Amino acid sequence: MVECCNVYDDTANQFFALFSTNLRELHLCNTNIDAILTDIPLAVLEGSLTTLQLAGTPLRQETLQSIAPALKRIEYLSLENCSDVISFEPIGAMRTLRFLDISGAYSGDGIDSLRTCAQLELFRMADAQIDNLLFLNGSKHLRVLDAPASALTDYSIMFLAACPTLDTVVLSGSLCISDINVLHTCPNIRRIFCPKTGVTNEGVAQLVACEHLEELDLKLTSITDANLFALCKNLKTINVCGTVSTQDGVQALLDREDLDVICDSFDGDDYMDG
Repeated sequence: MVECCNVYDDTANQFFALFSTNLRELHLCNTNIDAILTDIPLAVLEGSLTTLQLAGTPLRQETLQSIAPALKRIEYLSLENCSDVISFEPIGAMRTLRFLDISGAYSGDGIDSLRTCAQLELFRMADAQIDNLLFLNGSKHLRVLDAPASALTDYSIMFLAACPTLDTVVLSGSLCISDINVLHTCPNIRRIFCPKTGVTNEGVAQLVACEHLEELDLKLTSITDANLFALCKNLKTINVCGTVSTQDGVQALLDREDLDVICDSFDGDDYMDG
């Protein structure tokens, strides 16, 4: 692990060239590493490396294109805040990828190439200016979509319909989201976080059909009545702070002794648990 230090290409060339096939994980977050990645022995890139964390590095598009075809066993790739990566097309060659982080991305060029990453389980795109999730349509392994403060829209998340393994969706602060009813078609959805979005009563009504829903965060949204969620028999926690303005809007939830309700207090306190 080499992170958060002044390591540059010209000071690490011999070090990288001597990597052996014992190397499984390479963490280079917030260093100044780029072209030197091409000096890693091919046997390492192709045969042993499963994790590559490059968050906050000056990784260039050319370097990504050069090493991507060799990453035949890669499972975890972090390109968070790699602003010089302008197309994700090279990632399509990484057929074993299970976890991908492109947080902070400005462009969605080549994003459809990720359709070939059929093993993808976790996709993180926090604060990314991307609204295209077509490549996730029909995904059989996706468990987590982590997209806070993203540019996703109601249309974007329609491509999550009937995703069989989807467990958790994080849309916190994604301001273009107003309707998340499509998630009720995902049979194993358990956790949905959409505080500080534009969701409305109508935009969440169908979630009552989520048989396994355990946690729901609707904080600071346009929801005015959350009582219908009392029908979600497996729901354990619901947050409606800054949302429902009267106790009548949560009374059915408060009546359930097995449910933690986080809401604005109606007796002068900051919040209450019921």
